[in-house]
Amino acid sequence: MTNDDKKYAQVALFGSMGGEWREKVVIPVLKELGVSYFHPGGAGTTWTEAMGVQEVEALSQAETVVMVINSLSPAFGSLSEAGWIALGCMRRNQTYLMYIETTYKVNTPKWYNYVPGLKRRLEAIEDYSNRARLLGKEHARRLAKEVPNLTVTDQIEEIATILRQKYSPKTG
Repeated sequence: MTNDDKKYAQVALFGSMGGEWREKVVIPVLKELGVSYFHPGGAGTTWTEAMGVQEVEALSQAETVVMVINSLSPAFGSLSEAGWIALGCMRRNQTYLMYIETTYKVNTPKWYNYVPGLKRRLEAIEDYSNRARLLGKEHARRLAKEVPNLTVTDQIEEIATILRQKYSPKTG
């Protein structure tokens, strides 16, 4: 959290841990605007149950929840969490901004192809992840037509734009 004068962060940043999307796209905008944020971990952070409890508390109190699921991992945890977060945001009238990259590709050394059965398992992981991504994004898109505080973006930069519009000081 960036502002010590608030008990809870205004914006909670959830989703993929890799890719520095928080540090490169979202956090600079939040810092520029003086908006407090919750970052659930950093590079090399090992997730614990205590961190999970802290995440749920931050999530339940934030004004805005950002969920970014990129293509660096299968993201099964984030994908399973996305719908529950959407439901919670709807019930609590929180803004929910979501971006899901719809294609995941396992990146392995070529010698993995020679391990009996491994290639089929990796292909199955890709298939399951890609199906979950497409279904999750489509369900969210349809729900967003009915829920004004839910936005599904096609580019991560759109999240920064929406945050800038929501939290920029009003003039006039």
